[in-house]
Amino acid sequence: MAKLNSWEEINKALFRRHLPKVISFREMFVFRKMEQVFSGKDKDGEVHQCSCGDIFYIKKSIKNKVPKDWLGNPLCPKCANAPEAYEDRQWRIKLNRFAKITEALRRFEESEPSEKLARLKELKKLTHGLFEFSDTIEMYVGYYRLMRELIPEDEVIPNLKAEWKALIDFLFEKAKTDNLEEFIKFIFSADSSQIRQIEDTIRETQMAIVRMEKDYYLSKISDYPALLLPLTREDIENSRIRFSLLLYCHLIELDPLYDLTMNLIRVSTGKKFKKKPFSCSIKYPKQKIQEIENENLQIGAIFKEFWVKEVRNAFAHSKYKIENGLFIKTDEDFKMPLGDLQRKIDLLAGYWRYLISKIAEEQISAYEKKVIRTKNGVTISFSGETLPSDIE
Repeated sequence: MAKLNSWEEINKALFRRHLPKVISFREMFVFRKMEQVFSGKDKDGEVHQCSCGDIFYIKKSIKNKVPKDWLGNPLCPKCANAPEAYEDRQWRIKLNRFAKITEALRRFEESEPSEKLARLKELKKLTHGLFEFSDTIEMYVGYYRLMRELIPEDEVIPNLKAEWKALIDFLFEKAKTDNLEEFIKFIFSADSSQIRQIEDTIRETQMAIVRMEKDYYLSKISDYPALLLPLTREDIENSRIRFSLLLYCHLIELDPLYDLTMNLIRVSTGKKFKKKPFSCSIKYPKQKIQEIENENLQIGAIFKEFWVKEVRNAFAHSKYKIENGLFIKTDEDFKMPLGDLQRKIDLLAGYWRYLISKIAEEQISAYEKKVIRTKNGVTISFSGETLPSDIE
């Protein structure tokens, strides 16, 4: 086989046996790179179909270093016995187990007290060989560390500038170093059920978009049947905006987005944590953003970057349309290019995910230490529910 220049050149019959039962974000990454190559947007990469039938993407800069077949064509990582092929197989095995553990953990959290022991036994069995735990805190620590091993942070939060991450990191570190007791209150203040609800919305929104992409790509690389009419890239991008608008309005109205941010700023400047950091007269996003900007200009600038009241109002009141690459508010003269709007939505989602990720990391760090002593001599202990000795 040789280099591919279009979707139509794929030998679908040969590739069929390489289609995984579960398409992961790694396959989606390759499909997206293929789309960029075939559309001419990616000038630095190539797409090849190996003699075994597998399809792979390589950078032109490393093409000469890749083992070749007898015709001089690059071999896929598996045929070339590349280390990444073995690593990918091991990663996929762990990822499949992680998915089962995640489902079991959710069942444990939602179970009645009388069912907890059975759910814990189920988790013990699923996590054996990956991580062990003797209490519920160790269980969550092990789960979090496994998640971070399998799904790096940059793949979950790709849309936040390095300088903005550095700013958030600085505030966390300053709060933890200078105001530890209040910092502990801050990181454990988030309502886990409320956070889970919005995280479910984020995940389901992302999954809806990815499923559309999957259908689009499968129709290109296989004889996967189309639903009524074939999908186009324009269909996917328009649907991405519609799903993203739902996510945008959920997040922009989310109290923890503002409460956690304001408390992070407060605690980092030596102030006390406040369960309700805004006065009762401040109710709306624009007002809260102004208060945040008053406390920290840099964080305020991030919020002002993603806040667009016209978008929020248009979507909330169903007074918008998507046309000719524009988001249009139908009851007033407001238009925004879809690319600009998507960047703002991605920034909001990226900020939220990074903030929650940092909080989760600090929670896990506190759990692992088990006992924390502040500069003032205050001792803070963490202990989970001890599991019965016969749980195995």
